[in-house]
Amino acid sequence: MIVDDIQYKDWSQILSKCINDLNTKYPGESEANLAEKIGLSRATFNRIKNDKSLPRIDNIIKIILGSGNINFLTKALKIHGSGLGESIGEILEVALSEKDKINIPDTIKNHLLEPDYFITYLMCSMSKGVSKEMIRDVVGSPAKKIINNFLEFDIIFVHENKYHLKNQGIIVRDFINFKHHLPTYSKYYQPNHVGKKRNYCHSLTEGLNQNGLTKILKAHKDFHDKCKEILREPGNHGEIPYFSVAYCDSFNSIQGLRE
Repeated sequence: MIVDDIQYKDWSQILSKCINDLNTKYPGESEANLAEKIGLSRATFNRIKNDKSLPRIDNIIKIILGSGNINFLTKALKIHGSGLGESIGEILEVALSEKDKINIPDTIKNHLLEPDYFITYLMCSMSKGVSKEMIRDVVGSPAKKIINNFLEFDIIFVHENKYHLKNQGIIVRDFINFKHHLPTYSKYYQPNHVGKKRNYCHSLTEGLNQNGLTKILKAHKDFHDKCKEILREPGNHGEIPYFSVAYCDSFNSIQGLRE
């Protein structure tokens, strides 16, 4: 969905734009169904519509991405010098610098919650494509059904015996979806690859003050940027389906988070 040149000055205008686009995208749907389609409860969706303050970061992303305004996300982050722009911008700066960002196609959004579908989709997104044999080797017996579903939904095509996405691009997901698939990635971490220049992992724990927390967040962000640079460089592309995942957080929760 192309965003026009209207100057959005506050969150209420951003929200209004996204709600209008949701209604256009899903005509005739109830508020409860609209909320479900973007991954929110009806109560949360209703409160966000009626509350003038900024919602929680992950809910802002769900609304913007769910309404099809992926290119609007970057513009939305620049509206405020603090709050929306500052909090989300720092976290998503590297991800939003990706070129050719795309939404997960609505036709297979629910399917991609399933680990085997998700991994197959990622392999089909590789610049050199993926063979049927590689998909079968990675996901096993479900491969045939998944490939047929993707072909049926017109998500992939075949070129020189390799499957490729029809809509190439880097998918942007909300943080709930990201957390959902952390176990999916961990499933494919193989201890027998250690020492064979194939994988790496680490685990570090300590109590931190705000200064230490700020430093380690920056370290993760810098690492993300470097990995993105390596993975997006065409000269590094090949046929080994590879993943890199990193995350950090505190064990305790922050009280009083907004929706």
